Amino acid sequence: MFAYIMISLCGNEKLQITIANHFHTLDGQYHYFREQAETSYIPQERDRSNDPVEGAPEILNRNLSAGRSGSFNALAMIDAYFSRLEHFLVLALPFSNYDRQSDNLVDFVGMVWSDKLKRILNVSETSVQAYYEQLVSVKEKYRNTFAHGGFEKSGQSFYFHLPRFGAIPASMSGHRESVHFNLFPVENDSFNNICKLFDEFDNYLKNDALVSTWQFADSGLDLVLEEKKLSEMLAASEDVESFEQWIDREGYIAEMYANADY
Repeated sequence: MFAYIMISLCGNEKLQITIANHFHTLDGQYHYFREQAETSYIPQERDRSNDPVEGAPEILNRNLSAGRSGSFNALAMIDAYFSRLEHFLVLALPFSNYDRQSDNLVDFVGMVWSDKLKRILNVSETSVQAYYEQLVSVKEKYRNTFAHGGFEKSGQSFYFHLPRFGAIPASMSGHRESVHFNLFPVENDSFNNICKLFDEFDNYLKNDALVSTWQFADSGLDLVLEEKKLSEMLAASEDVESFEQWIDREGYIAEMYANADY
C-alpha cells in the first residue's frame, strides 16, 4: 500500500494535507494479476501437427506448468488486493467520523491493514466479522508467508527428524492447512475461493458499508483534508446523486487546472 501525502501551508499558516488517490493504479495491478492467474491455470494446448499423440509425461508437464504459473500470479494478485484495500481504507478515514484534531493521519497510514479495518468498520458486527476472519486467514496463509521468506507461523514450516522415519512436519495437526502441503501454494480451487471472497467483500464495501468512499476512490480525485473542502465533500456525500454531481464538478475543475485551461 502506498499513499502520497502532499502538504501545503495556507494563508493562516495552518497545515493542510492532500492524499493522492492511487486507487485506480492499485486496482489495475490487482486485476492484471487476477486475469493472468485465470489464464495461466488453463493448460496451454500443444501443436499436434507433427505428433498428434500426446503422452502422459507431456500432459503432466503442461498441467504442472499451468499450476505453477497460476499460483505465482495468484500470490501477486493477493498481495495487490491487500495493497489496494489498505489504500482504500486510508481514503475512507474522512468518511468515518474523522476528527482533524484527534485523528493522527500519519499514525493511521502506518497501521497494519487489520487495525485500519477495525478503525473504519465495526468488526463485532456479524457480517463484518465473517469477512474479517476470512481476510485474515488469506493474508496470513498466503501473503504473509511469502512476504517473510516462505515461513509460516507456529512452526508449520519446520521439520523435526524422527529416527527411522526421517523429517516430519513440526506441526502435524496444522500441516494440511499449510501452503507447503500441496505442490503449489495456491491451487486453482483455492484461487477461485479467494476471488469469490474478494468479490463479495468488494461488493459489501461498494454497495453497503462504504458507498461514498467507493464513489470517491473510483473518481480518481485526490483527497483534500482542508477543513472547508472536507466539510463540503462530506455534506455532498450524504446523497449518492448529489455526491456524483460534486465529483463531476471537482473532476472538471481538476482537469482544467491540469491542462492550464483557466
